[in-house]
Amino acid sequence: MRGVVSCVKHGGSPEENVYSVVDADSGSCRTFKSTIVLKEGELAEFEPEDGIIRTAAISFDEKIAKGVVDGAGASAKRHVKNKPYKHGQKGLDDATTKMWPKLSAAARLFIRKLLLGVPIMIRFHNDADGSSGAYAVYKALEELGAKTGIGAAGNISWKMHRSVAYASDDASGDYMLSNGYASIEKPLLLIIDFGTSVESNSGIDVVSKRFDIIWLDHHPLEKGFGGFSLEHYINPWQYGGDSNYTAGFLACTFARTFSGVDVSDLAEASFIGDYSEYSRPTESGRKLSMLLDLLTSDTSIVTGARDSNLSPEGINSVVIDGKRTEELLDYAKNKLDEAIAAALRSVKMQKAGSARIFIVDFKDVRDDTSRYPLPGRFASKLLDKVAELNPEPCVVVLHFNRFVSVRVDKKIADKTNLLGAIREMKDAYTNVDSGGGHMSAGTIKLSNDENRNEIIRHFVNTMKRNLEA
Repeated sequence: MRGVVSCVKHGGSPEENVYSVVDADSGSCRTFKSTIVLKEGELAEFEPEDGIIRTAAISFDEKIAKGVVDGAGASAKRHVKNKPYKHGQKGLDDATTKMWPKLSAAARLFIRKLLLGVPIMIRFHNDADGSSGAYAVYKALEELGAKTGIGAAGNISWKMHRSVAYASDDASGDYMLSNGYASIEKPLLLIIDFGTSVESNSGIDVVSKRFDIIWLDHHPLEKGFGGFSLEHYINPWQYGGDSNYTAGFLACTFARTFSGVDVSDLAEASFIGDYSEYSRPTESGRKLSMLLDLLTSDTSIVTGARDSNLSPEGINSVVIDGKRTEELLDYAKNKLDEAIAAALRSVKMQKAGSARIFIVDFKDVRDDTSRYPLPGRFASKLLDKVAELNPEPCVVVLHFNRFVSVRVDKKIADKTNLLGAIREMKDAYTNVDSGGGHMSAGTIKLSNDENRNEIIRHFVNTMKRNLEA
């Protein structure tokens, strides 16, 4: 075999290094151990024995190395579809058509990195929307690998992210992980369903020096957000769409640019999870959305360890087990019913013009032994319930430790001006660490407990003022 060393994954010692080598003739990428220390970019001729390189002729050949990279780019182009994917709903399809040149360009970058075996880090938000998108990409990669072998040598890692801000600590972690590799091209970072808050700018500044970045999002466009300058930042708000075009659906559409895998249930799960107007609920979609909500809330169900990472492979291990899925769905329903009953017993209500604001302390809702339901998602479920019980439009303000989660009836979202109210809190209080979201769903995070009750009162009064205007 004659190939270019495209990536070196460093082990604890040189003997433990793993080498990704792209065949200079076929363009296929394979991984090997080696008794010889190789470097990225080297041209090696060898006959591997049991997957181990023991003897090799090594040289540098810039022309052949460039040919390998160019070949990966040409192959990636062949794997990406030219025509926009059509879902069958006009608003979605119109936005997809406008985004398709950007989506296909991002997909070509993604596949080229995959073909070269360079590191790919995929971060996704830990809710039904973000995880459905990551799961769709995982399934697309599975199909691509089964049909073509592409990705068999891929250095792909997954990280479930518990925030919608990409902070400098997150970027530093990704940077350190990438330091375990040496590759002929920059590593790739794919981000799914993060926000557009300026709190991500410091992380973007750090990581953009090291990674190529694809960022798939659907949050409203916040002034000053640094992600807009990224070449492969894609958001339906930039193309005539809005947050109803969910990030999960955007990632499903991204996956369909290079795969024919059926991810329709995942698309529906993302719509249901984020209360999209494009939702056409199916029984399988409802179940999958609830299951993803549960698994991303309490990872110990899959991993056995609390607060650990959850990969799409772990999600898949549950989804394909029908009996276990049904047991978990029954568990989730019972826990959710208990939490809603507890919230209705402790909720405080204030009138705000023709609307009602319901304020709940989450410590009165969920016991300390469980991580399900998580506060933000529970706020959405509680809004459904209070809306069912009240003829007036409703707002839910749920506070938990240093977090305040807000959900607003879409009929009054414009008048409530939730994002404006959050910005007012950030301007008024130095310990409002971050905040943002959508027009009808948002979160405030405090850096400490100072003035916590005052901030909640101020926030509620601001929304009341807006609703009564």
